[in-house]
Amino acid sequence: MKKIFLALFLSATSLFGGDFYGIIVAETEVENIGHHVFFDAMRMNRQMGKIAKNLGREFKQIMFYDDDLVADEIIQQIDSLELKHDDIVFFYFSGHGQQAVEHPDDPWPLMKLGGRQAINLSTVTMKLLEKNPRLVVAMADCCNHALSIDPVELYFAFPKGEIIDDCEKELIQVNTQKLFHDHSGLIMASSSKAGEPSWSGMMGSFYTLYWIQALYHELREQDTAWEMIFERTTQRLEDKQHPQYLIIPSNEDARLTLDVLKN
Repeated sequence: MKKIFLALFLSATSLFGGDFYGIIVAETEVENIGHHVFFDAMRMNRQMGKIAKNLGREFKQIMFYDDDLVADEIIQQIDSLELKHDDIVFFYFSGHGQQAVEHPDDPWPLMKLGGRQAINLSTVTMKLLEKNPRLVVAMADCCNHALSIDPVELYFAFPKGEIIDDCEKELIQVNTQKLFHDHSGLIMASSSKAGEPSWSGMMGSFYTLYWIQALYHELREQDTAWEMIFERTTQRLEDKQHPQYLIIPSNEDARLTLDVLKN
């Protein structure tokens, strides 16, 4: 049975008319990193739920995982989405990846789904942009090369038993609004540049862990920005791998940019 499910979570209050779509594609059954990917998917699912709650939006969750990932079905599911103009979509992939050989000028990775199946991050992002939602966030934590090098170590921590007071809770909600509702167009990122690997450890993928930690800290700053989240993440990786990101405030400009890269 295909491991796809759509779950709806209603927020206590609806601050805006649009919904928050969280799409997770996780290669959890792949040999050697499957359990790392599982942790990534669970962590990102939890983060998406928090984001939707702080935005006061309905959380529409779509997950693809386990060993029966089918590229055509994933694309079909994305094609069938009926997005409204004020919707926000967050797409996330974790698993194996490589550079898209057929598009050498495209810096974004090819997301592998097991066997000979794969989907290009640019393709998925373009399909989502064509539906004209308010904002598309597209992120892939996977290799973007075809080389093998020595792994690195991971240092990652969160406070234990943290208590959030009302003032901090309000700040987190305000900053979540700044990052998601106050932005439009495209936020796109991958864990490594073209020609480079990405790494994971027993706790999960390094980029995902550090990105979540960067988001955690930025939501508690008086002045937050997407650029700071990505820069914090890059700093923590200490040149072990080199992430990339793209921020384009216009849906039309984003589509034109991706179209140029693929042609």
